[in-house]
Amino acid sequence: MPSGLGLICLLTAAFGEAARNSLRYERIALADGEWWRVLTGHLVHLGPAHTLLNLAGFAALVWLFLDEIRPREWLLSGAVAGVGIALGLYLRAPETQWYVGLSGVLHGWFALGAARTCTSRPQFGFVMLLGLCLKLLWEQLSGTLPFTQALEIGPVIVDAHLYGALAGALFYVISMLRALVGRSGTPL
Repeated sequence: MPSGLGLICLLTAAFGEAARNSLRYERIALADGEWWRVLTGHLVHLGPAHTLLNLAGFAALVWLFLDEIRPREWLLSGAVAGVGIALGLYLRAPETQWYVGLSGVLHGWFALGAARTCTSRPQFGFVMLLGLCLKLLWEQLSGTLPFTQALEIGPVIVDAHLYGALAGALFYVISMLRALVGRSGTPL
């Protein structure tokens, strides 16, 4: 799954602005029934630097959470985060007319992986969750982090990070409930 995601992002980047405009999250297009944009908007980027930065972040998360997130869960939790971001932007951020990039989904994977790490390596997991919460709080109160602005890759939609992290946390809670129900023998 990880190499497949990288390949898709690189292929969409190769098609440039045409792919970006056809696949990005776009509020008006969603209202017109172009629902694929709920997921495909996360696979296109502002340009090569944005694509490579997001893929580097993804590679770091795969390395960091290799033992915490099962292969199938990368896809499922990524889809949940993608849908959560699109819904959040559509319902709570009407001023956001369009969005591209994987960073919101990366925040979802980070939330899921950090929550799972709390079981296997509690101190490390809690530090990661605290760091994520502080980052999201900063972004909600003050906007983009200064070092992110310095990269000059384009506008950052910090609400996507928040909605992605919330969706990743929701995926974690649902997976824990399913595991508990599975142990008790009661179907969910």
